[in-house]
Amino acid sequence: MAKIKEWFKKLEHQRQIKNIALVIVGAFLLALGTGMFLTPNITNSNLGNFEGINAGGLGGSGLIVQNLTGFPVDFTVMISSVLVFILGYFVLGKEFAMKTLLATIVYPLFLTLVIRVDFFQLPARHLYEAGVNGMPDTANVLIGGLVGGGLIGIGVGLALLGGGSTGGVDVLAFVLTKYTHIRTSVTTFIIDGTIVVIGMIVFGADYLVVGLIGIISALICAATINFVFSGKSDIYDAKIISSEWEKINAYIQDEMGRGSTITNVEGGWKYTNYRQINVVFSRDQHASLLKAIAEIDPHAFIVINHLQNVFGEGFVDLEKQRLSRKKNNKEPTKKSESNNLKEDEKS
Repeated sequence: MAKIKEWFKKLEHQRQIKNIALVIVGAFLLALGTGMFLTPNITNSNLGNFEGINAGGLGGSGLIVQNLTGFPVDFTVMISSVLVFILGYFVLGKEFAMKTLLATIVYPLFLTLVIRVDFFQLPARHLYEAGVNGMPDTANVLIGGLVGGGLIGIGVGLALLGGGSTGGVDVLAFVLTKYTHIRTSVTTFIIDGTIVVIGMIVFGADYLVVGLIGIISALICAATINFVFSGKSDIYDAKIISSEWEKINAYIQDEMGRGSTITNVEGGWKYTNYRQINVVFSRDQHASLLKAIAEIDPHAFIVINHLQNVFGEGFVDLEKQRLSRKKNNKEPTKKSESNNLKEDEKS
């Protein structure tokens, strides 16, 4: 028992447990959003002609396969997840594959649970209740798409915070990026967009409105992922190149109260030497910084990035620093006491 307690006390092990928990919770929310709102069990829920909402991803592929062959969505996702994992292992390497391993195992299991347990299907049954033409009310479908996309976004964002990946389309996007050198965000959009368009063709003209709701759901998902992963931060980083760098740096130091780093950079056209100022600042200083730079040098070149985390003086203390301070505050060891006695004797 003592060894177990010691194991849990180590910072590295606490982080591992936290990351695993984030991936598992993220996978469950992903399954909840998919199986409850986007791909509900149409067989057992009496949803009339409603096929589900195709927002791309493996869930959208599962809807297409289910419509064409009757093969259940969760089984398609399970098989696809394994195949995509194997592809990622051989193409992207072992390290990347290990990041998707946990989600590859738990997400299909959670999805099967959500789709096949009646308790989780109650919201879908009430939300997508068939109307006169066998289809649910459009407003209800829109609500389901928004909620489902939001849950999926939160789930994927938590998995990313845990250092993992939910696999699926993400792996395919990374594979395409590796061979085409197109940005991952673009390849992800291409894959998801293709799945949505194929779904609209397969389901027919009556599915057009639901297909558009699927696109909205995918956008909500992407926005939520970005918010969960980095949107909580209100910290920004600016790179400023200006001939009036001294005045700008003085403003940063004196008016903003922020530290800065100045580096020598060289232009790629005429190989002209410049000074570049790097400064990290908070959201409430964003407008005032731009205004000051515009007044000092209207021709300044500025690049601003939104940061997820900033550690160090003036921001968040590193956990190791906090731990070291705690250790320093503890009672001195026998060795340190003996050293102190020797110093006293010398004095």
